[in-house]
Amino acid sequence: MSGSSEVESKKKIVVGKVLKVSQSKTRVVGLSYTKTNNVFRKPVVRTRKYLVHDEHDISKEGDSIVMVQCRPISARKSWSVLKVI
Repeated sequence: MSGSSEVESKKKIVVGKVLKVSQSKTRVVGLSYTKTNNVFRKPVVRTRKYLVHDEHDISKEGDSIVMVQCRPISARKSWSVLKVI
């Protein structure tokens, strides 16, 4: 058996763009995805907004960040900033 270095994390890691700096240590991050319209068969871009915890206030509006899923910090905030790209 190999060590714990090969254990995969069950936490999701995604890249998003900071849309708004709402409060101290909180960022609104948008994740965009493409969906095809059923009637016209045309791709439509959709955006999902997430509240992300930024402990050290390192990101600002317009930055691309890597965020990771974590324990619930508040009612709507269960993601935290891993790093700023």
